[in-house]
Amino acid sequence: MKNGKLFGKLNIIDILVLLILIAAVVFVGMRLMGHGAEAPATETPQAQANLRYTFLSNPIPRELAENAVAAFEGEDADFGGTPVSPRRIYNNNLLVDAMITDWEISEAPDDMVYLHLTIEATATYSTGRCTVGSQDLRIGVSYTAKTLVVEVVGRVTGVEKLS
Repeated sequence: MKNGKLFGKLNIIDILVLLILIAAVVFVGMRLMGHGAEAPATETPQAQANLRYTFLSNPIPRELAENAVAAFEGEDADFGGTPVSPRRIYNNNLLVDAMITDWEISEAPDDMVYLHLTIEATATYSTGRCTVGSQDLRIGVSYTAKTLVVEVVGRVTGVEKLS
């Protein structure tokens, strides 16, 4: 280090600081991009559903809603060589113990429509929170209904504990 500058000869401390900074940037980048291990795919939820919740999409074009319904009624999707129902909820790069069980399209303003979904899931409860996968569920909270073939944004409109 010459006159306190990094340019010129680097000493061992300068190299270690640079390596730590590079490692930190790579770590933060990987966390933000969501690169994690994928869970093994299974067609049926692994546990009994203990929660039913309803979802109302933001206004969307009719064609998008009709294509989503067609996808829900369509063929299984391939997930690492394993067939998975197109109604199975998938978030944060993982299949979740949740399944879309019912859907309906209704009119919205400005030639748009709403997509209503009913989802049954195995939720976890802790400290006043109800969670399915990585998403908290409360009436009115923003929610992304995502499967391997469809992703729609809206709000949770109802939550019902199942016995």
